[in-house]
Amino acid sequence: MAESIEETRLRIEEFIKEIDPYADISPGSVLSELLVKLAATLHNPIKNDIDELNQASNISAVLESPEDTYSPIIDKIASNYGVTRGQGSKSVGKLKVTVAGLRTYHLPAGFTFYQPVLKLNYLTSTKYRVTSNPVNANDLRLYN
Repeated sequence: MAESIEETRLRIEEFIKEIDPYADISPGSVLSELLVKLAATLHNPIKNDIDELNQASNISAVLESPEDTYSPIIDKIASNYGVTRGQGSKSVGKLKVTVAGLRTYHLPAGFTFYQPVLKLNYLTSTKYRVTSNPVNANDLRLYN
């Protein structure tokens, strides 16, 4: 949200009070009329431009990050800047999965495998049963 000129003036007055607590910046004083009001008028658009650029820069950094930064809120904010996130394309392939024991595993459709090195998610398209004794075509053989 943009800072108003009045908010900028108050911020400048607080800065002056920190530097010199005895400076007269009361309304109508020479410092208030010739310095604070003029400084606030000049500084306000610059401050708002810097804040807007910082926000845009942060959104861009999140969208370009190689880490998983997905958030529907960030996508909505990014749309205000005319930026959209590439969703990637679906692929088909094989995964090598290591299991802990000789038992049967039931994997529903949409089950997610996460690959930590590449930081990719793989989803199953149909349900599977992983077992050491396959019965039908949807069963996967468990190797140990």
